[in-house]
Amino acid sequence: MGKIITCLVSLVFAGSICIGQAFAEEALDLPPKDYSDQKQATVSQLSSTAYYYVRAFSCNGRSSWTKEIQTESSGFTWIVGQGWKGYIQTGSSGGRTIGVVLNNTKINFDFPYLTKKGYSGNNRTYVKGIQSALSCLGYEPGAIDGIFGTKTEAAVKAFQNRKGLKVDGIVGKQTYHYLSFATG
Repeated sequence: MGKIITCLVSLVFAGSICIGQAFAEEALDLPPKDYSDQKQATVSQLSSTAYYYVRAFSCNGRSSWTKEIQTESSGFTWIVGQGWKGYIQTGSSGGRTIGVVLNNTKINFDFPYLTKKGYSGNNRTYVKGIQSALSCLGYEPGAIDGIFGTKTEAAVKAFQNRKGLKVDGIVGKQTYHYLSFATG
């Protein structure tokens, strides 16, 4: 009732129109008796949460995977706890790869991840992961120093060639994915 009086007084002095708003607010202020709307919203929110297929590998290729439902964050953590490298995919095996772990470095494809020689945007931690993975696989990327130089580029190209990938020396999603599970 106070809102209605305030609105009427405002109408007289300020010329505002709020009578319809006051009546609408009173009707909306009452909570539902059974909270079914809130329950439905919660169920909808839970069903839209994404879960992922997660697989971890040791440097020599031994692998493990989990049947437990994983979120993206828990998937990265699980890989680091289980192995040395691995990948996370949407849905089940064969889904879209959304990120990898190399040498316990999380590389999430939602953020800048591309690495190549001479690129000022290279993430040194990612480059160290790439260099470590290549070294583990028997390639010679030079020092594991986070600098994507000539030796790292040559090792990436050799790896890409051996795996039948496009040989360009650039580590993008496909090369990251192959590095995350390759055995040699």
